[in-house]
Amino acid sequence: MKDDELKNNSILVQAYKSEVPIFCPSPGDSTIGMDLARYSAQNSDLPITIDPNKDVLQTAALVYVSKKTAGIEIGGGAPKNFFMQTQPMIQEVLGLKKAGHDYFIQITTDSPQWGGLSGATPQEAISWGKLHTEARNVVVYCDATIAMPLIYGYALNEVEKREEKRLFSRINNAVEIFKSDFKKGL
Repeated sequence: MKDDELKNNSILVQAYKSEVPIFCPSPGDSTIGMDLARYSAQNSDLPITIDPNKDVLQTAALVYVSKKTAGIEIGGGAPKNFFMQTQPMIQEVLGLKKAGHDYFIQITTDSPQWGGLSGATPQEAISWGKLHTEARNVVVYCDATIAMPLIYGYALNEVEKREEKRLFSRINNAVEIFKSDFKKGL
């Protein structure tokens, strides 16, 4: 592939074209955070604002208005918890009704018995309400560079194409429904 073709086929470009929101749960603890800090140091008159409250509300709102939810987690740590915490945010913090995520796949090389994954297996996530008690879930102990091409290849070749959900254009409406339902319960 030529460089231009690669740029147009990246996951970020495809997410943008399909209106799939991308969240970075720990920008300060990443290369993104360091690059934004450098940009801010060079361009103090052009501030970039990161709003973690908005990110938490948007992700929880999208989960709240969805009939079923699923996650594929590659690795663990903050990105894993960021997706999984939407359920306790809905259920415990805001007191709204939701039964946990319906599907969950985790690809990791960590193992819980040595302290990897912060001990957070899918079974533990069920006990916290992060996964539905009947959730279909699996942990794949494999390097992501092996597992993900196999999963993507299967999905591209075997799964019927579906209508795109275009979540980014629907995100503000989801947040309004979410906030309205919360305020009704106060």
